[in-house]
Amino acid sequence: MKYCIALVFIFSCYFFIACSKPDKPGPGAPGITPAGGNNKVVYIASENGKLYALDAGTGNEVWNFQLNTAGGRTAQFSSPAFAGGIIYVGSTDQNIYAVNASTGKEVWHYKTQSTPGFFYSSPVVADGTVFLPGYENRLYALDAASGVLRWSRDFPREFESSPAYFKNKLFITCKDGVLYGLNASTGNTLWSVGGSGYNWGFDYSISSPCVKDSVVYALTNDIANPAVILNELSTEDGSPHHGGYAAYSVASTSSYITSPAIDDSIVYFGVMEGSLYAVKNGDYMFFNKRWSFKTGGAIYSSPSFDDSTVYVGSNDGFLYAVNKFSGNLKWKFYGESIQIASSPVVSDGVVFVGGSNYVYALYAKDGTVKWQSAAGIPVSSSPCVITKQGAAIHGSVSGMKN
Repeated sequence: MKYCIALVFIFSCYFFIACSKPDKPGPGAPGITPAGGNNKVVYIASENGKLYALDAGTGNEVWNFQLNTAGGRTAQFSSPAFAGGIIYVGSTDQNIYAVNASTGKEVWHYKTQSTPGFFYSSPVVADGTVFLPGYENRLYALDAASGVLRWSRDFPREFESSPAYFKNKLFITCKDGVLYGLNASTGNTLWSVGGSGYNWGFDYSISSPCVKDSVVYALTNDIANPAVILNELSTEDGSPHHGGYAAYSVASTSSYITSPAIDDSIVYFGVMEGSLYAVKNGDYMFFNKRWSFKTGGAIYSSPSFDDSTVYVGSNDGFLYAVNKFSGNLKWKFYGESIQIASSPVVSDGVVFVGGSNYVYALYAKDGTVKWQSAAGIPVSSSPCVITKQGAAIHGSVSGMKN
């Protein structure tokens, strides 16, 4: 496997994967190419209310699109997703936008009831549908070509996680502490696990699930015994996939926000107390910790990886590059960032990540700066990188990370 966290070839439908993928590519005009022609492009949303297309080689702006017409600084957490020549993103003005990836022109927008108006969640696009919950208790499924509502449904609490998709099933955690498996065509619940009334009280509230090979990987808090637990669950019914020992527990009084990322057999995840973990999946995962690495601050960034290295941001302002096999530090990068909450994306030997005032492109081998581009104030969302071949690599908090 070359580069992860997810590498989805939109036009050929081949993929190299960390978790899951849409079964079919999203809509878009045939022959449309990413902005910049033959150049790689980085799409990222900034807290100045704009969506940017940047030349991945130079950092130069190709175009920008005003997401929030009210202007001013806003908390833009939703990360862009690419499918079929269109960029999809949730904005801080309650709208879900579809933007032409080549021109930066609006294709459509859909006004939600999201309160206070922004999205913690990022969209996933599959089988011609955009799935995105607002920061409210409602999940939306929109026609990707037109923005027409296909279905929506309410849940007991609001959302802070992003959905994952696998074979017409949608997986999402809600602030009621429950992980839901839904029918992607209707939104009906197929199964649910967690919540204060479930077993010892498993709280799945915030972390986005990750899916690979019919297995859902999800982080939960053990309410009774303060700990963060990585669970493996069946996509069919939510049952433990490998039996009673198919979970890994980290004693912790702090919560979690990051989402897991899975390689062929290793799951990487961070917790807010500042540690990054590598655990082998499958039977007896409880005993299969490979390594852990301590950063200098809380981890809000979700990890990504390539053939040899895992990359993760921390609230100490550093982006860390950790040896994938040993857990030893390879390098760390500090810019002007107060924190790096953005989840990095790695493509062709370059790591892309958002910081407090810039979008950075760093050489993966040593962390030196290839370029930094003024993004107009803090970037908390994660980049989406389009390769010359039309492949989309999404950041880990994106719904299409999987």
